[in-house]
Amino acid sequence: MNYFADRRQRMKIGASEIAAAIGEGHYQTPRELAASWNEPDDKEQTDAMRMGQLIEGPIVTMLQERGMDVAPWPQDKRATHPDFPSIEITPDAFGPAGVVECKCLRAYHEDAIADAVAGRFRGAMRQYAIQAIAQAHIVGASSATLAIWCDGTLHVIPVEADDLPSGEEVCQRAEAFMARLAAGEEQPIHRRDEWARPKGEEDETDETGLVERYMNAKAAAKDADDLARQLAAEIAETYPMAKRISDGRFRLTRVTSSRKSVAWAKVAEEVGAPPEVVERHTSESTSDYFRASAVKGAK
Repeated sequence: MNYFADRRQRMKIGASEIAAAIGEGHYQTPRELAASWNEPDDKEQTDAMRMGQLIEGPIVTMLQERGMDVAPWPQDKRATHPDFPSIEITPDAFGPAGVVECKCLRAYHEDAIADAVAGRFRGAMRQYAIQAIAQAHIVGASSATLAIWCDGTLHVIPVEADDLPSGEEVCQRAEAFMARLAAGEEQPIHRRDEWARPKGEEDETDETGLVERYMNAKAAAKDADDLARQLAAEIAETYPMAKRISDGRFRLTRVTSSRKSVAWAKVAEEVGAPPEVVERHTSESTSDYFRASAVKGAK
């Protein structure tokens, strides 16, 4: 029996599952996690999963070279906490600088990574942040950091944001999930509304090849960013009403943003101007970008 199956048989939850357990998961709801609890662990390890394991050591070495005081966590050592007996974790790295969670992500995560660097954790990055928060609380670390290798760049991101739950809250909610699971009670189906797909919202099928071209551009070198933006605009124009477009392998979820800019030089010319004057010098633009994800079950 592998460690994953053994842990579940002993009714222990790992850090990577905690976000789903508390309704903050990007890939599973609490109910989906509970339903899969006793399923056999026969999933084939993907190249990306294996690379994520192999790259942890080099990432920690790079952090050390940058002066970060951390070392690899012994992978045969499980960390626990007396107040949270159902939680059993294995951080990637730990030291005076805190807990570090290492990830190897594909290029289409770049937008979410950029948001996390700016302190806005969304999607998979939010899930990883909560994973790191739980680990830090269990081992008593004062801070948590994400070390993300993506497209040839190591992003070192402190897990700090006003809208992230505390370690105590995360662990308490994970214990509540495990208590419901042990009692056979139904789990909540919700996840964060911000990331949940609205009911009845289906993919629009892409038969033009635009989705594949967009994914190829996102995965290419950084000098292909202009092409990716051009394709994003073309997809938005081709499917003006679609929220989700899929070619069967990948799914693009439209994210619409609006931006206003004020011509402050002109406002300054009208010192003491009433609000309607500012409004006259305010412009607004709307644009679409797409959050990409792999279609479940696609090959």
